[in-house]
Amino acid sequence: MKVSVVVPVYNGGQTINETLKSLLGQKDFFDELIVVDDASSDNSLAIIKKFDVIITRHKKNKGLAASYNSGIRRATGEIVALVHQDVILYDGAMQNLIKPFSNKKVVCSYHYTHQPISLWKTYDFWQKYFFCRWVNKKIYGMNGKFDAFKKSVLIEIGLFDEKRFKSAGEDGDIMIRLRNKGEVVKSEAGI
Repeated sequence: MKVSVVVPVYNGGQTINETLKSLLGQKDFFDELIVVDDASSDNSLAIIKKFDVIITRHKKNKGLAASYNSGIRRATGEIVALVHQDVILYDGAMQNLIKPFSNKKVVCSYHYTHQPISLWKTYDFWQKYFFCRWVNKKIYGMNGKFDAFKKSVLIEIGLFDEKRFKSAGEDGDIMIRLRNKGEVVKSEAGI
């Protein structure tokens, strides 16, 4: 089964280098890496060009859902994994995310987020306040940060709704629209 990875980027110059290194460290578990630059005005594109990836660039900012859709349309894999520009994968994460698709009923596999205390200590007051309930816990959820989908099912349901969800809400909407299309399962893929 062919796997495509799509990374939407908008002014991700501070994080995209580490994200792409993290992904390429798990290259054995995917076939192509597509980065969609959503008209960044920082140095994101220059950083992305240093990597062996497929680049799609929007001429104007269209938002997260549109970036997902651009990458999904360009993807040649049966499975499409979405990865945010600021995600660092734990070892084996890509393999764990894709593993559930050996069951033909699975249409979506999602990850867990782990906030180690060492990272939490580097946050400012409000970040610490917001993430205090997550410290040293595995929080499972499908939120687009690191999730995989059967491409054919995404196409069937009309992809992400880029008219109503430019920068937030697209993850909840896609979960509702995936209902009755197959199984949505948690994986042991960690970020």
